[in-house]
Amino acid sequence: VAHLVRLAEERGATFVYGSSMSGYPWDMEGDVTGVTFSRGGATEEVRADVVVLANGTGVARLARAAGVRIPLLHKPGVLTWLQPAATRPVRLSKILVAQDLHLLQRPDGLIAVGESKETGGASSVAYVTGDKGTGASAVPAADAQHVDGEVGGEEGRAIGERMLASAQKLVPALQDAKVAMVTRGHRPMPEDGMPA
Repeated sequence: VAHLVRLAEERGATFVYGSSMSGYPWDMEGDVTGVTFSRGGATEEVRADVVVLANGTGVARLARAAGVRIPLLHKPGVLTWLQPAATRPVRLSKILVAQDLHLLQRPDGLIAVGESKETGGASSVAYVTGDKGTGASAVPAADAQHVDGEVGGEEGRAIGERMLASAQKLVPALQDAKVAMVTRGHRPMPEDGMPA
């Protein structure tokens, strides 16, 4: 990420840290011409030809400050993090994508296992309401409150065990791996389901 930030700054991008966006200046035609923000008790403004809102699930809130509605949903995603056994190291050089799950290994050795929504796994049923057979879902709107972080207790154990078993079928070298943790996060998705 640091490399991308440096490249963007070399091309004229401005990054402002430790601040809260408070509004947008407008020109006579009604176009946004920058961003107003608060930092250290002072209000500042950055002028720009283009303003990009790229803050994940918070983008709808920022867009509302400019009077713009961005049609987004927050879709939950669950990852199981596996720790390969020290006696049986595993090194995945690529992202593995199968019909019902995907695996990605971090530089520290942990392997993230995610399920596709088509399998009916945790990533797709976290907000199912009523009879699961009906397919009725209640995916939170983009301004809904949600909690991201570690999934514990019986729910976390069940998800972890299921995803570990699926990963072991795909990569037999994971037979001695252990579930390190299960995490849930939310990602912004267009309401129409089409790529943004």
